[in-house]
Amino acid sequence: MRWFALLLLISILFAPSVASAEPTPVAPSPTPPPIGIGAGLRQDPQTKIIEITMLIPDAPAERGGLQTGDILLGVDGISVVGEPLPETIDLIKGDLGTSVTLTVERPGQPAPIEITLIREMFVVQSP
Repeated sequence: MRWFALLLLISILFAPSVASAEPTPVAPSPTPPPIGIGAGLRQDPQTKIIEITMLIPDAPAERGGLQTGDILLGVDGISVVGEPLPETIDLIKGDLGTSVTLTVERPGQPAPIEITLIREMFVVQSP
C-alpha cells in the first residue's frame, strides 16, 4: 500500500500538468490596409454640405486632383447633396482597382468638376 501511494505521489509530481500550462498567445491578425481614395470628408450638420477636409499623401484623391475645401456634389452620377455622410461614403467605397467619379464644386471655379479615381490600398502614416 505504501508503495502504491509513493508511486501515485511520484506520478502526480512528475506528470505533465495541463491545468498549469501557459496558454499559447494568439497573434492578432493584421488589419489589411484600407481600400479607397484616401480622402477625409466632413458634413455640416445644418447645411448637410459634404466637404473634402483631408487628403492622404500620395493616395488616389491627392494624385487625382481633389483639394481640401472641395464640396462633394455627386458620386458616379448620383447626387449626394443633402444625403447622409455614411451613405455617401458607401457610394465612394468599392473594390480594389475599380473607378469612382466624384463631382465636386471648387471655390473659384465657375462649374462643377468631375474627377475619376481608381480605388487603391494605401497606408495611413501616423504622426
